[in-house]
Amino acid sequence: MCLRDKSGKFELLEFNRRPVGERDVGIDVKYCGICHSDVHVAHNDFNSTNYPCVPGHELAGIVV
Repeated sequence: MCLRDKSGKFELLEFNRRPVGERDVGIDVKYCGICHSDVHVAHNDFNSTNYPCVPGHELAGIVV
């Protein structure tokens, strides 16, 4: 899900991911959290957000 502007309305974002390379780590994401700093970024409170924005930097998963 992504934000196209600071309105706070989430929309589906489809994208193509490149294949996992020799120097990459693949993660099967199981959970993702949004903290207060993600909300500030989503609302462009720091005047540095580039949209579309995908908030949520706290995740848990399985390394594949």
